[in-house]
Amino acid sequence: MDCSTSALIDGAKFRDPETTASGASRASVDLGRLETLWINTGTLCNLACANYYIESSPQNDRLVYITAAETAAYLDEIVDDG
Repeated sequence: MDCSTSALIDGAKFRDPETTASGASRASVDLGRLETLWINTGTLCNLACANYYIESSPQNDRLVYITAAETAAYLDEIVDDG
């Protein structure tokens, strides 16, 4: 199974950030300021609670863990943008 980003993203759908694959304008909202940063760390969890919104459990590895480098890049961007 190929889990690379290119295998998961439909290039026709996401070719243009301003326009959908059908040619319609994409909805957007201007960011005034960052109030909350929510980083999803993945779906693997040592618990299997029935009320998890993404069904995290010890067996669910559908969302891979975010790396420290990826997280650092987001934090650097926040600092750079004030």
